[in-house]
Amino acid sequence: MYALLFGRHGKQFVLRCLSFILLSVLLLSLCSCSNENDRQIISGFDDLDQEDIKIGSVTGSVYDSIAKEYFPKAEIEYYNSFANMAYLVSQGQLDAFITDEPLARYINNQYPSVSHLDEFLGRAGYAFALPKTDKGIYLKAQLDEFISKISSDGTLELIDSIWFGSDSSKQVVDKSGLTGVNGTLRFATSVESAPFSYIANGEVVGYEVDILYRFCREYGYDVEVHTMDFDAIIPGLGNRYDLAACCMTVTEERQRSVNFSIPDYNGGIVMAVYNGQSDETGFLSSVADSFYNTFVVEGRWKLILQGIGVTLLISVSASVLGTVLGFLLCLMRIIGKKTAKVLVSIYIRIMQGTPIVVLLMILFYIIFAKSGLNGIAVAIIAFAMNFAAYVCEMMHTGIKSVDKGQDEAALAIGFTKWESFFKVVMPQAARQFLPMYKGEFISLVKMTSVVGYIAIQDLTKMSDIIRSRTYDAFFPLISTAVIYFILSYVLSLFIQHVQKKLEPDRKKRTIRGVELQ
Repeated sequence: MYALLFGRHGKQFVLRCLSFILLSVLLLSLCSCSNENDRQIISGFDDLDQEDIKIGSVTGSVYDSIAKEYFPKAEIEYYNSFANMAYLVSQGQLDAFITDEPLARYINNQYPSVSHLDEFLGRAGYAFALPKTDKGIYLKAQLDEFISKISSDGTLELIDSIWFGSDSSKQVVDKSGLTGVNGTLRFATSVESAPFSYIANGEVVGYEVDILYRFCREYGYDVEVHTMDFDAIIPGLGNRYDLAACCMTVTEERQRSVNFSIPDYNGGIVMAVYNGQSDETGFLSSVADSFYNTFVVEGRWKLILQGIGVTLLISVSASVLGTVLGFLLCLMRIIGKKTAKVLVSIYIRIMQGTPIVVLLMILFYIIFAKSGLNGIAVAIIAFAMNFAAYVCEMMHTGIKSVDKGQDEAALAIGFTKWESFFKVVMPQAARQFLPMYKGEFISLVKMTSVVGYIAIQDLTKMSDIIRSRTYDAFFPLISTAVIYFILSYVLSLFIQHVQKKLEPDRKKRTIRGVELQ
């Protein structure tokens, strides 16, 4: 390991890392010099109903329908988080976005240049979503009873004052006293909507999370929390999750798919816009603050390490499983009957023609929905299936490139058919397909960045979670890119090492004391 990183490859590795970091710093400096002089200051709804105006909406929310109703001339764009939209508004790439009034206040604390218009677009009730199953109906009755009780005795008002107040020392969810005598509730939420649901000090907390734990403590449940993108919550209700909450607005369309408890919060829907103020604090100061907020505050570096561990686990496991499966498929393609060869060809075409995100969601939400397999296991299976198709093609091409005379010569000197294949043909084939294999493996590592769609907290998802707290889009993303670069480089060195071991012309040879290169 030391030789691979710090031997003759060490200088090349360091130079590439330094180049990557210098490029990132240059990009950061360019982005920090945004031009604010030509920006339009939006002072009311009339300024937004224009054809050249871009309004952001979170994917899967009801905000797009509100935007279309109020601003039919504007262009609607969809994003996965409020952090992305807030950053784009501050940089002048987006004119406005729709959000909830408490969240808009939180965003303004992070970006002084982004505030909300005083007029409400409407009011919305946020509630817990539950599946239309017997268990869901039973839980709805209990939740309705509990929310009514805490509303009347003042507890809900107390919870409101804690999570929408400024004293962060009080913003702690009491997770003790859960007996689990009535089972465990699988709770789905998106942790990118502070103060309703977010991660602080490595734990999921927030207004609605607090309500959930109080409910479970009183009704004898334990809690199993699953975090994911907002638009992935409702598809998983019933099969994978028992209930969900995250600024979940009650609408007639959603009520056709799921049940809702009575609202636990009623708030205003507002339009966040650029207000003309500046977010600039100086380049060096902004870099230092960004680094501190991304890695140091609340020990967020631990989230990054957890994400790296998950990314490596999925990448390495999927590559090993996919290589074995790909080899078996290759054997079927070479020595199998016609039917087997046709089935392998169909499998390869399906895997190569199906986007990995779609394959992930099909396996997670449909095929393995009721199996109990967690997201990481499903991701390993999905990426292994996809990787196997490409491994099969590469191995098949490599084996076909070996002259048949090699196999015949091995058989002639007494090798069995399998000995000939593994000792003569396969080593020569490996030298042909390993360069392609290395490229596909690195692609696999980078493709794992989409596993956040099925509630997995990998490196990219952890970066998104941090951005949802800091509302600093650039530095966490650049840091993630640097980490992926280092991971890919180090992992590729191992494959390159194996490749060189299989190339006899690159091995050192000695003839009567003379070393040949």
